Amino acid sequence: SHTPTDDGRHNILLAGVSRARILRELDVSTSFRQAHVELIEEYIPKEFEPNIEEYRASLLSIFRAMIPEDAANSKTFGDILTQQLPLGILTVIIAYAVNLPPDVKQSLLGEPNIIARYELLMTQLNPDSAEELPLLKASSQYPSARRGSEFPPRFSDN
Repeated sequence: SHTPTDDGRHNILLAGVSRARILRELDVSTSFRQAHVELIEEYIPKEFEPNIEEYRASLLSIFRAMIPEDAANSKTFGDILTQQLPLGILTVIIAYAVNLPPDVKQSLLGEPNIIARYELLMTQLNPDSAEELPLLKASSQYPSARRGSEFPPRFSDN
């Protein structure tokens, strides 16, 4: 979707179909950026698969408590909260809906490990939950795929 701004520009909202790593930006004369990319598949480490529904339920529970009652009762949020959306999609939707710093949102969007994405989101929504999260319990270092990335990314000349 797009929304015109008062100064003649547009705010554009895109729905991605896959994560990708930019390998090389193309030199083009179009008004939008183009690049050669490598697709990045998202994944759930096998040892966490049996607990996916538990993680999904805990994320939904925290999110429900954060949204105002009138929003929670709206059809849009009602659909999100009652559908059996996969954990990966749910983390992206919630990250979009809540007010998080841009660098955190960028880390969430760039993280292909769904459990790592879930844990980063949970620590943002409920910092007290960090010591109980399975991946963080198993590792002393958070495995973020985007740490140190420039945000926002540079724009090309086009």
